[in-house]
Amino acid sequence: LAAFAPRQLQPQRGAGAGMHRWLLYCTKSLLIIADHPDFPSNKEQKDEVEFLGIARESGTAREGKDTRAGFKQKLISLSGGVSVQPRPCVAIIGCITSNQESFLLIATDAAVAAEMDGRTIFEVRRCEALPFLEGGAGREATVAVQEVSSLLEQNFYFSWQVDITRRLQRRMDGGGNRPAGGVAAVSMSSADPRYVWNHQLCEPLLRQGVAERWFTPVMQGFVQMRDLPAPRGLAPLRLLLMARRGSRHAGTRYNARGLNDDGEVANCVETEMLAKALERWLSLAQVRGSAPVFWEQKSSASSVTLTRGSELGAVAFAKHQAWIAEEYGKVLYVNLLSEAASKQETEGAVADALREQASLHTGLDVVHLDFHARVTGEEDAFNRELDGIYNEVAKRVEGFGFLEGQPGTSALQRNQTGVVRTNCFDSLDRTNVLQYQIAWRWLHQYCVDHPALRSFIHLGALTAGGYASGGLLGAMGDMMGQTEQQTLQSLMRSMWADLGDVLSTQYTGAASTMGAALRQGGHTTFAMLEKRSEE
Repeated sequence: LAAFAPRQLQPQRGAGAGMHRWLLYCTKSLLIIADHPDFPSNKEQKDEVEFLGIARESGTAREGKDTRAGFKQKLISLSGGVSVQPRPCVAIIGCITSNQESFLLIATDAAVAAEMDGRTIFEVRRCEALPFLEGGAGREATVAVQEVSSLLEQNFYFSWQVDITRRLQRRMDGGGNRPAGGVAAVSMSSADPRYVWNHQLCEPLLRQGVAERWFTPVMQGFVQMRDLPAPRGLAPLRLLLMARRGSRHAGTRYNARGLNDDGEVANCVETEMLAKALERWLSLAQVRGSAPVFWEQKSSASSVTLTRGSELGAVAFAKHQAWIAEEYGKVLYVNLLSEAASKQETEGAVADALREQASLHTGLDVVHLDFHARVTGEEDAFNRELDGIYNEVAKRVEGFGFLEGQPGTSALQRNQTGVVRTNCFDSLDRTNVLQYQIAWRWLHQYCVDHPALRSFIHLGALTAGGYASGGLLGAMGDMMGQTEQQTLQSLMRSMWADLGDVLSTQYTGAASTMGAALRQGGHTTFAMLEKRSEE
């Protein structure tokens, strides 16, 4: 049965020499970054080395070029005749200052997260913070920067070959890919600044005229690729789920809520469901984010404070709407907040403010759906209840279309002309379930419309317990030897549940409260056991 199990690209620890892009040398006076000789694009340089030197005392940076022999001699001279051992690294993240002490942040290890037609997406796995001062930094600054380094070691992604900060439709429109094996497909200036998390860290060096080639845009979010084998020897269905977390109104729950003056919302995430089927890539993008009004909440036990009236907040809301319309076309706002009397001082207050805001702008398409009133989560009704909510917006969602294009070209059979922008209270659990349902109904219909793909809906692969992501239920299924068919729907549920857990952890510090229900299609006994095991 293992031959039929859905394949997930497992993170591979330990970057090989061909994956390291830079070598970092630490001398008494300089931090020196040089091209790694074994990196594919650097092999063509033969006897030439490009390097970037950063003065440890002043932070002044200068680029240079020399022969390999000349560069080696420079290192020996700078180190007083002692051989300097380099640190291989995969990415230069930038400079960070704490307590007036500066550090250079580098990524020294990464794992393969996904591959798209020969182009690799990596997840950062290990970071180091090197103090500018030769004797080392103070304890307070060191501890603070180490905490930043640890945050970068999970769910931060980069690629040398594809601009992961832009969805596939944008890349195909603007040529954001390079041929397989190529490098430097994306730079700090060409990446979408909304989803780049280290741009400010690179500014101290970029302002000195240092070339962008030394820095790699890093994105926080989620990347997972799974293959669902096809029966009768057909090509497998490849699924890729990506989420891009916005950096312009960053912060955790209770620290970042609602809208700011620039029109940016907290917990802003672009989610893209991709599938490769019949030698074509398909893509459907959705957006989630905090309700776009000015509001705060100090804790879960506190009521909501509306910090600005609707008329004063109208300009910022218009900026938010203008960005979404420019980026995606038509916009459908879906508000999933509760209208229950018990929630009137929290979710009800935000929902009322959103209604007032919508009334000030003509042409907005806003749908208010009380998710908790419509979806009980009971196993036998879960699919039916989700279908009921989807049917409320189906005509408009399907009218937006989706991307369909040939790999390696800019030829589009069709493209997406609008987007669903969803919010609930934290824009996590309820939002994630609705976004899953929209993606599932879209891909399900595409398979129905193409006979060669219909078997993915009903047959699919066999997997122990029908559970591909581990957890309590998966372990019990393994022990009991249970098998059931892994269909496209159950695989997508698993992926979207993983996504929900990751986004929830990033924003709140805890996994999604609806992950178990989504994986199992409702609150089964096993789903409730798994939920308890995660609490």
